[in-house]
Amino acid sequence: MLACCRKDGICPVTTGGLSRLANITIEQAEDALRVLSSPDKDTLTQEHEGRRIERVDSGWKLLNWDKYREQARKQILREQNRAAQARYRDRVEEYIPDQEEAGNGHPKQQWVPTPEQLRLGKLFKRRETTPWSEKEIKAWKLITPVAEEDMDCLENYYRAKIPDASNFRRRDLGTLLNNFSGELDRARKFKNPSYF
Repeated sequence: MLACCRKDGICPVTTGGLSRLANITIEQAEDALRVLSSPDKDTLTQEHEGRRIERVDSGWKLLNWDKYREQARKQILREQNRAAQARYRDRVEEYIPDQEEAGNGHPKQQWVPTPEQLRLGKLFKRRETTPWSEKEIKAWKLITPVAEEDMDCLENYYRAKIPDASNFRRRDLGTLLNNFSGELDRARKFKNPSYF
């Protein structure tokens, strides 16, 4: 009955239809419907006097439908959250474990940047040994791979002398990574002297 229930908690089946769905005889289906629609004092929940279903015009109403629906919704949300966390860990995993342990029983993480990451870090005077934050790594994963000509274009734009009134360049690496495509468009337009 739960499997063929509508969103409003009504199961629109006849006794014969239910017996065919459950692969039981009509007499067994009638007995089951009688038991489920009768009060039950030996149940953990005494809501509706322990009844599970009641007869309505268009079939059977599942009295605990909202409870089952909420449980299913929570299970779906848990599964979606688990999958999202797994995707996040896969995208952010940029560190390579070192052989040493960090003192808490976990392997020590070592920052191993790509050449493109080093080039972008230099634009903001980052040391090569300074690891990126998780947010920066996450943003980087979303924009990679970056073409060589795009890197050259960005470097030319960020190294150029631009008057303060016209300088709309990003001030830190995280902001650049989060707005990468827009900043790359500006860098491409910068080749044109009429841009400023």
